[in-house]
Amino acid sequence: MNFRIHRVLILAILATTFVAVPALAQFPNAASDNTTFSIGKAIIWVDPPFHGLVNTLPGWDGSNWTTPYLFDSQTTIGHSGAHTDASNPDINGTQVGLAGSWVSDSNFTIHPGEGPGGTREIHTEIYKLDLQEPNWCQNFVGVSIQAGTGMGVNPPSYGEVEALQNSSDFPAESFFQVYVRINTPFGQLQNVDPLLIHHPSITTLPPTVVYIHGLTSAVKVFFANGPNRGRFFGYLRLAGHGVGGGCDDLCGRCQAKDDLDQALEEAEMMPCNSDTQVDYLGTTIPSPKPVDPCSVYHYPVPHDDRPYEPHTPTQN
Repeated sequence: MNFRIHRVLILAILATTFVAVPALAQFPNAASDNTTFSIGKAIIWVDPPFHGLVNTLPGWDGSNWTTPYLFDSQTTIGHSGAHTDASNPDINGTQVGLAGSWVSDSNFTIHPGEGPGGTREIHTEIYKLDLQEPNWCQNFVGVSIQAGTGMGVNPPSYGEVEALQNSSDFPAESFFQVYVRINTPFGQLQNVDPLLIHHPSITTLPPTVVYIHGLTSAVKVFFANGPNRGRFFGYLRLAGHGVGGGCDDLCGRCQAKDDLDQALEEAEMMPCNSDTQVDYLGTTIPSPKPVDPCSVYHYPVPHDDRPYEPHTPTQN
C-alpha cells in the first residue's frame, strides 16, 4: 500500500473501549481472537427533511443527534499471525481470527500510510461488535450499533497493526476501516464508505489508547430498511475509539466515559463537503444541500459544567 494522506480529519463518533484480555508485548505468531468489553457512542448531523424523526429524542441539538453511551461485554476482535510488510501474507492475504477471514492489503480502501520497509505487522478484523443501550438507564431511547460479519454487517471491518521500526514490534501504528449498522427507533442506518479509525502509536495488544476517526471526510449514512430505504439520512460527524479501561457505572459517570469525552472534545471537526446527495440505491436526490452543512459544531459533554464553545474547523 502506498496511499498516504497527511491531514487527519476527525469526523464521526463511534467510540469503543476494549478491556479484559492480557496485554501482549509483541505481535502474536498465529491467528486468534480477543473477546473484550466495549463502550461506544455516535453523533450524526441529520438532513433537515428528517429532523422530525429525532427532534424529540435525547441528544438532539437542532442539527446533530448524539446517541446515548452504548456497551458490549463480548466484542470479538480477530488478528492474524505476524508477518512482514510487503511479504506474501501481506500482499496475497493471511487468515485473521478464528472465523477464518482472509485479509490482504487489497482489502484496505483507505490507509494511514506505511512504516519502514520490512517492518512486522498483523492484519485484524472487528468480527463482532454489538453495542447496546442499557434499558434500565434514564431517558432510554432504544439505540444500538453493530459492526462485523459476526453481526451480519457487511462489508467486513478489517484493519492492521504495523510496527513503526524494524527493531521491535512496538510502538506500532493501528487502524480499522469500519462499517456500522445503527439501529434507531425510526429505522436502521448504515454507512457505505468506511470510517477509518486510527492511532499512530500503540505500545501493547490490546492497547490503552483512544483511536481517532481520520483521513476521510464526514461519512454519509443511509436508511437501510423501511419506507426511506436508500435515502440519505445524514453524516457521521466525529469518531473516537478508546481502547483500554472500563466502566463501573453504565448509567452514571465513569473513567471510560471521561476519557472518551475528553478525546472527542479535543478533536477537530471537519466540513461535510456536500453539494448534492446520491442515495445508495443510485437515485440522485434533486434538492441541493449547503456546501458545508455541518461546519460549526461543538461536542457536548453532558455530565459536567465545563464550558464548550462552537468552532469552525480549520483546514490545513
